[in-house]
Amino acid sequence: MNAIDSEQCERSIVLAADHVGKLRASDVMRVMEDYFFTYGSTGTIVEYISENRPDLKDEAEACRLELVPAIGKQCDCGTFLAQSEPVCPTCNGGVK
Repeated sequence: MNAIDSEQCERSIVLAADHVGKLRASDVMRVMEDYFFTYGSTGTIVEYISENRPDLKDEAEACRLELVPAIGKQCDCGTFLAQSEPVCPTCNGGVK
């Protein structure tokens, strides 16, 4: 993960905690929703949380799965897209 991705993840995380190390499981969904509506995907934030907080990996994955109906569809790369997005902004690839 590059520095820009990490910075974007932390921007969403600061809504709930000072940094990822202080993030609570109960705030993961709020962070993921913010990240999605700001940056258009969830794959990067799930990866960031999972790498930096292995104890929250299952929570991040569960929240991602819960967001699927609200978001609409999932790309082959794992990024979730809004109903209106025809192409994945992360990889420009196909959608499941």
